[in-house]
Amino acid sequence: MNLKHNYRQGFIPIILLVILVTLLIGSFFYLRQLNPWFLFDYIQYWSAGSLLLTHQNPYDPAAMLAVQETLGWTDPKPLIMWIPPWAAALGIPLALFDYSTSRTLWFFFQVAVLVYSAANLWNLYAGQQRSGKLVTIFSSILTGSVFWMLFFGQVSFLILLGMVGFLSLIQRQTFKSDFLAGMLAAFIAIKPQVVYLFWPALLIWTFTSRRWGIILGSLFALFGGGLFGSIFYPGLISGYWVAVRTNPPTAWFTPTIGYWLRHWLDFEQFWLQFLPLIPALIWVFFYTRHKRLCWQWKQELPLLTLVSLVTSAYTWTHDQVVFLLPFIYLAAVFFRANHRTMIYILVGGWLAINTLLFGGRFFFQEHYFAWLAPLMLILYLVAQRAASRITNQLLHDEVG
Repeated sequence: MNLKHNYRQGFIPIILLVILVTLLIGSFFYLRQLNPWFLFDYIQYWSAGSLLLTHQNPYDPAAMLAVQETLGWTDPKPLIMWIPPWAAALGIPLALFDYSTSRTLWFFFQVAVLVYSAANLWNLYAGQQRSGKLVTIFSSILTGSVFWMLFFGQVSFLILLGMVGFLSLIQRQTFKSDFLAGMLAAFIAIKPQVVYLFWPALLIWTFTSRRWGIILGSLFALFGGGLFGSIFYPGLISGYWVAVRTNPPTAWFTPTIGYWLRHWLDFEQFWLQFLPLIPALIWVFFYTRHKRLCWQWKQELPLLTLVSLVTSAYTWTHDQVVFLLPFIYLAAVFFRANHRTMIYILVGGWLAINTLLFGGRFFFQEHYFAWLAPLMLILYLVAQRAASRITNQLLHDEVG
């Protein structure tokens, strides 16, 4: 029986690894056949980097269109990069290569960061637990949000990387590690609207804990990024401000509650897009204040992530790659407790929802997936209650 058990324990992860590698390679060649190497979201980063390298404004629609037309872009409107000035320089290393080579390197970089992030999240939450590690990593990466992020060449995976780095370093409780944690947290600000509740929670927690190194590290990274980009184009910040004022993203059909409020009430009332932020900000203030003396970032960041995605003014389904954080957190708890029923429910539900996202995006536009983030939040809260009971039981058993 033991030999059979050991055989299965060693053989199943190998099969999962082979399947994962095969699917990733298959996805790469599927995308690679698109000519020229797929002209969707990634083109904005490469174009912006090209403009910065020639000391031009990366937020100028006319300049962006001129670059994109050389790559085969046929739409009369360019794809504008809305990444804030502190992260605009991200496009510079991408534009050092021709578009096809850059897009290829970017794909493998995305995959490497995703695998690294998933593996490190498992280590953070499960420690030395090996059982379930490959299953969890496999399930977390082969999702609809990950596929569409790779498909569009989006930067959302860097937000996940920032959260992983922050959680890894903040546990060391030294000024140096706090400063580095703050620098890595700046990756979360690449798309500040995605996990926006992280920042007010961080401020409140910092005033309580007095660990100022984190704030200093974030400010250093954000100002440093903006300064580096301004070396290439001195008017970077003003260029971004002009673009936001003259060409605001009012017509985007996003999978958010704010979009549907505008759709149902009055689409011309742009402020309705931001209405869900008000109760969320009130909640995070009182929630963080209430738990300030027992705040644990490893346990609280998954919830902040989900509430942010539910109430954010602007997110896309590919931004939901950050769902990996709460999923791996719960998976680690259930695998450590060897709670097979909850493992099957969690992994099965996760894969079922992501299968709907993967297939549905071929037929429906983004805004029809506004149900996804609220559903994930509800499922998380239900599973988290079970995880809390299991964790308390494990602690009781250890003490006993």
